[in-house]
Amino acid sequence: MGMRYGMIIEGKCKGRLCYFTSTITKTQNYINYPIVCYPVGKNPYRIIIKKTAVLWIDDIRPAPKDGKDYIRCFSVWDAMDRIGAIESLRHLGHLNEEIEYLDMDHDAGDYADEGGDYINLLTWLEECGMNYPIKIHSMNSVGVENMRRIIQHNGWKEIY
Repeated sequence: MGMRYGMIIEGKCKGRLCYFTSTITKTQNYINYPIVCYPVGKNPYRIIIKKTAVLWIDDIRPAPKDGKDYIRCFSVWDAMDRIGAIESLRHLGHLNEEIEYLDMDHDAGDYADEGGDYINLLTWLEECGMNYPIKIHSMNSVGVENMRRIIQHNGWKEIY
């Protein structure tokens, strides 16, 4: 039995403002990102991305209030779902916005049962061939060094 997590994002479909839902289905070795489109007004929940967005990946700390458009992710699977939905919508031409960078903690705390610690997101990005700038805000020095090894091994940009 697979786990299901979902998100809703606002975008354009056939010239109309619509909400897209993407539900990640994770089974043993399979991840799927089906997308369903709803005209505006059908679903009251949405995430609106302006030009660029930063994924804030942390179980405890809130995103900074610095004027950036943050998308909050509590677990690895939550972050995978949001990245998958945004990239799927971009690929289909429904969304022009992009992820500016990932701002990540290392320890997932109570959310570790939903994909493990956040370093597992870097492993997933590596396996999928995705590349985003990464900013690490963890207090776990060993975890930070392990994450930096993955970032450097792949030639990804780290933001300090």
